[in-house]
Amino acid sequence: RLGQAELLESLGDAYSLAYDLDRGDEYQRRALEIRRRIGDLPGVLLSLNGLGLLQIRRHHLAEALPMFEEALGICFALEDEHWAPVLQANLAEALIGLERYEDAEALLRSELPVFRARGDALSAGNALRLLSAARRGLGDVDQALAAAQGAVELAVGEGNTLREAYWLLELGTVRRLGGQLAAALDSFRRSADLQHGLGHRVREAQAWDGEGEVQRDLGRLSEAIELHGRAADVFRSLGARWLLAVALRNLATALTAAGRNSQAREQASEALSLLAEFPDPAAEQAKAMLRALI
Repeated sequence: RLGQAELLESLGDAYSLAYDLDRGDEYQRRALEIRRRIGDLPGVLLSLNGLGLLQIRRHHLAEALPMFEEALGICFALEDEHWAPVLQANLAEALIGLERYEDAEALLRSELPVFRARGDALSAGNALRLLSAARRGLGDVDQALAAAQGAVELAVGEGNTLREAYWLLELGTVRRLGGQLAAALDSFRRSADLQHGLGHRVREAQAWDGEGEVQRDLGRLSEAIELHGRAADVFRSLGARWLLAVALRNLATALTAAGRNSQAREQASEALSLLAEFPDPAAEQAKAMLRALI
C-alpha cells in the first residue's frame, strides 16, 4: 500500500505538470486516502502538500488553505524541521491569492532566514518571489522589485533555468507596475524563450500574456491582441480555466482600447462564464470589470 500510494502520488504530479489538473487531483486524493488508512503520517503530509499546490494551480485557493494547515500540524507533531518552512511558504502563496498580503509576508519573512541558513538558495528564491507578490499587492513596488530581482539572481546563480524562467514572470509583472516597460518586455520575452526550450507551454503562454499587457501599455494594440489571443488558445487547449479567463479579460481590454467593442464583448462574456467557479477577491474584481465592458 505504501508503494501504491507513492505511484498514485507520482501520477498526480505528472498530470499536474501536464496541466491535466482534474486528473492530477484525482490521483493525489487516492494517494492521500491510502496514506490516511494505513496511518502513514509522513506520507499524509506529502499528499496534503501536493494537493495544496495543485489547488493553487487550479486557483481554488480557499481549498488549499486547510490542506497546508493540516500538513503543518503533522509536521510540527513529527518535529520535521525540513518541511515546516516549505509548507509555510506554500501557505503564504495561497494567502497571497486570497489577498491576505500581510499574513503572507509575515510567514515569508520568518522563513527566509531559515532557507538562507541552511544554504537552500532555490527555496529562498521562491520565498523572495512570493514576497515580491505580497509587497506588490500592498502597493510597494520598490520592495517588490528588489525581492523579484533577488529571486531571479538566485536562480541564475544556481544555473536553474526552470526557476529563472518562472520567476521572470513575477519580475516582468513588477517592472510593468513600476513603469519600466522596456525592462518588463525583456523579462517576459526571456521567460517565454526559456519556457519554450523547457517545453512548458502553460508558462510560455503566461509570458505571452504578460508581454501583451506591456504592449497594451505602450499603445501597441495589434501586438497586444495577438499575444493575448495566442495565450488564450494555449490555455483553452489545456483546460487551464483560470488562466484562460485572465487571458480573455486581457484580450477584451485590448480589443476595447482598439475600438473593437463587439469582439471585446464576446471575449468578456466567455471570461465571465469561466469565472463563475472562482469566488476569490481577484476573480470578483475581474467579474466587475468584465460586466462593465459588456
